[in-house]
Amino acid sequence: MHGEELTNARNIRALLIEVRSKKRQCMRRSKLEMHVDILKVLAHWGPSKLTRVMYKANVNCRVLKEYLDFLTKQGLIEEKIIRKERLVYAITQRGVTVLKYFRELKEGLPIVEETGKKAPYPF
Repeated sequence: MHGEELTNARNIRALLIEVRSKKRQCMRRSKLEMHVDILKVLAHWGPSKLTRVMYKANVNCRVLKEYLDFLTKQGLIEEKIIRKERLVYAITQRGVTVLKYFRELKEGLPIVEETGKKAPYPF
């Protein structure tokens, strides 16, 4: 490669690294968004095992257990034993109310990006 071609290749490589970095940043959800996603899964699917919540909410098992514990302590979900051995998680009435408030908030306060365009809603 000649000097100019090498510079262009470096610029392209730097640009790709920057794009990948920004893509990762855009894909991350906040804890709040993940909590809301878990509540949405339980509201939609009803009482569910850990694995269903994990796949539907797209949260890894270790993090999900932590979030389920937090939501349980807040009274938003509850643990239930069905068929004498199966542990499932179910949304409580308080959880349904909180989810309803988030949906109303989403409708009432549209999120606007720096460009002035409306951003996709996180929940």
